[in-house]
Amino acid sequence: MELIIKSFPDLNLMELYEILRARSEVFVVEQNCAYQDLDGLDYKSLHMFYTEGGKIQAYLRIYRKNDEANTYQIGRVITVARGIGLGRKLLHEAVEYIKTQLNPSRIYIGAQCYATGFYAKEGFEICSEQYMEDGIPHVHMDINCEAVEYPQNKRRYMFYGNEVADMLPLDPKFSKLNNPRDLYSLLMDVWCEYTCAPRLRSGWGPDNITLGQCSITAFLVQDIFGGEVYGILRPGGNYHCYNVIGNRAFDLTSEQFKDEVLSYEGNPVQERNSHFAKEEKRLRYEYLRKALKDAYTEMYGD
Repeated sequence: MELIIKSFPDLNLMELYEILRARSEVFVVEQNCAYQDLDGLDYKSLHMFYTEGGKIQAYLRIYRKNDEANTYQIGRVITVARGIGLGRKLLHEAVEYIKTQLNPSRIYIGAQCYATGFYAKEGFEICSEQYMEDGIPHVHMDINCEAVEYPQNKRRYMFYGNEVADMLPLDPKFSKLNNPRDLYSLLMDVWCEYTCAPRLRSGWGPDNITLGQCSITAFLVQDIFGGEVYGILRPGGNYHCYNVIGNRAFDLTSEQFKDEVLSYEGNPVQERNSHFAKEEKRLRYEYLRKALKDAYTEMYGD
């Protein structure tokens, strides 16, 4: 997998064809949206993409927004090779490139509403009302590069207990993770409809990415960082699982509950054997662990 950054004149014919093919596949075919993809902005854009075997695996473009001084826009963000963290990795590379090479005052993106959570994890904040573009709801989001930076765990992580999730991994296969926040960042591109509990899949989407992921995620956290898995009894008799290591409780999948306040005290320990007696849950866990390992390798190497 190779990361390539090129201006339009530097693209060869095969790269240009594969970029346009991938964009058409995602924005026109998958989203069933007839719109003018070739808008003239490609000429003045930097094209950033991961490629393997001559095929685009993830892509975006960077250009100056409306010729405004020091304001850069990221657009046409697509991921072809999904479930391995590549989209998140490419977005991070783009933001870092703009910050370190282009001296921006602001980084801007027009985001489809379902994907705002994805962009928020890289520091983008909503800065407009919702609007329609090509029949799809959008919002403007930006990063104010001149604003005071907040500590990373306050700025990017909203799950319960993020501020105390500072332990190192025990599993040597994940030794390059600094803490569960790093694990959460990888999982953002691994959680999917398949890893969601079957009874909740109809409500799963990129705007509610932690929905139905609690038990398999909590036991994966336990495998990597140790500690115990506890459960909060929910209406209907199911348990929402979270982690406790030492005296520190944290819940990587708490964001699915929006503004609801959960109690993380006085809850029972959850046993792995009991949860994984359900075949579908065990299979979802195995899928999540393998996809996580692939995403980890993409990010950190072997």
